[in-house]
Amino acid sequence: MRYTRQSCTTAIRSFFFKFSFWSCVLYRTRETKTKMSESTSLSKQLKEDKRKESDEQLPAETITRRLKLYRAALNGDWAVAKDIYDKYEGEIGVEITNHGKTALHVAAEANRIDFVKKLLKRMSAEDLAKQNKIGCTAVFYAVASESVELVKATMKGNEGIATLPDNDGMLPIVRAASLGRTEVVEFLYRETKNSLKDDDCIELLVQLIETGLYAVALQLLHDHRYLATKRAKNKETALHVLARKNLGDKDRKNKEAETLVESLWEEVILLSKQEIWELIEQPRELIHDAADRGNVQFLSILIREYPDLMWKADKKDNYTIFHIAVKNRLEDLFKFIYDIKPIADLMVDCTDEKGNNILHLAGELAPQHRLNVVSGSALQMQRELLWFKAVKDVVPPKLRDAKNNKGLTPKALFSKEHEELKRNGETWMKDTASSCMIVATLIATIVFAAAITVPGGNKEDTGLPFFRQKASFKIFAVSNVISLVASSVSIDGSLWIAILATVISSMPVILFVKQHFRFFYDVLRSTYASHYPIPK
Repeated sequence: MRYTRQSCTTAIRSFFFKFSFWSCVLYRTRETKTKMSESTSLSKQLKEDKRKESDEQLPAETITRRLKLYRAALNGDWAVAKDIYDKYEGEIGVEITNHGKTALHVAAEANRIDFVKKLLKRMSAEDLAKQNKIGCTAVFYAVASESVELVKATMKGNEGIATLPDNDGMLPIVRAASLGRTEVVEFLYRETKNSLKDDDCIELLVQLIETGLYAVALQLLHDHRYLATKRAKNKETALHVLARKNLGDKDRKNKEAETLVESLWEEVILLSKQEIWELIEQPRELIHDAADRGNVQFLSILIREYPDLMWKADKKDNYTIFHIAVKNRLEDLFKFIYDIKPIADLMVDCTDEKGNNILHLAGELAPQHRLNVVSGSALQMQRELLWFKAVKDVVPPKLRDAKNNKGLTPKALFSKEHEELKRNGETWMKDTASSCMIVATLIATIVFAAAITVPGGNKEDTGLPFFRQKASFKIFAVSNVISLVASSVSIDGSLWIAILATVISSMPVILFVKQHFRFFYDVLRSTYASHYPIPK
């Protein structure tokens, strides 16, 4: 097609006309939206100013009267409240605090059951359902009191109030669950279970697990099996929450928790493989959360039905749960995995992105919270050596001398990582020995002085003590000798003195051990109970 000069000029004019037209339209649209936004903001500001103006214009008499009502509700003084309501009936459902609470809110929060019951006789259903400035009805404050009777009272005549959420969308039953109010939760669940929405149910289930109300959680899951795979507002499932709980104790509550894990997992494994991995990985990898906390019972239930989970590596360090067990010194988890020997033998060959194998991880310094299991740097160093030896005994010989990306063998890495701990351990041992030597010297000095200065003095003619015939003096003399010998032994290095003192100084030793029980307990446990026996 050929274009003439005139046609080009016409096209250009048309383009600029359309551009100007639509620019004008867009500008007008934006200006309109801005004005609407300003109008909305102005409307909100006017309402706020009007409310403040209304508050400021309250007569002093009204303010004083409502202050009396607040005190009466707080203290459960119905006589004062009744006197005011008899004269001012319209005050029954009004706000009496800056937070929008009515007298019913205040009395329920203070657990004034009698006051609440008498007040409810005068209140309408509309007054009963009034919410404060954060959207809470009186039921929200009643559930915190652990009193089912109070909750029933605040719901009387308007049972639907129990399904009225606050400004954050939380229901009274969810609040009760978050506070661990078992009886209140059980009552509210019976009253509202047919009215709860799906989103309410999952939030309730999560809170029940968080506070350990597993019996109610089991009932909720029994009634709504779909909750096993549903996500809460934070995108976590019920299994994510349970992964962070300690299920190791064999009490009734933890047995209920294990049953809950089994019930949830039975529903999850019915999903496709892709859906299972998505549930496990998002928003955080629940398998590794459980491994970090040494939650062996939780992991055993999942792995028993789905062994592939053992091979699941995290995205950050490429660690499986076997690596995490070694790195965090989780003995029970390590044993659990190693019991499945064919898989364990394959997993020990895995390395992380730094080229570290299982033994390298054992050579790294343990996390501080694991070091603090025992007191004292020397005992901590001892446990680290025992753990390294235990892992070394179960890995193939080729891994013992393998080098990571920095060219370090496991033994070399152990020496490098534990250099400061070793130095601190040596200092700790010297300081402890010095402290014991000082104490022993002081005891010997004091006991020697007591031996030559007996209580009551000596007779001038014979030189014998005045109280030598008294039983208390004899006890003093024997104790004094034992103390002198015991303290002297710790200073003198002679073998025969040590053997003799061991026989006659049992009592001071017992007293000394009792005084330093925690220290000796750590020493004995670290020496004799920390060998980390791993099944061969």
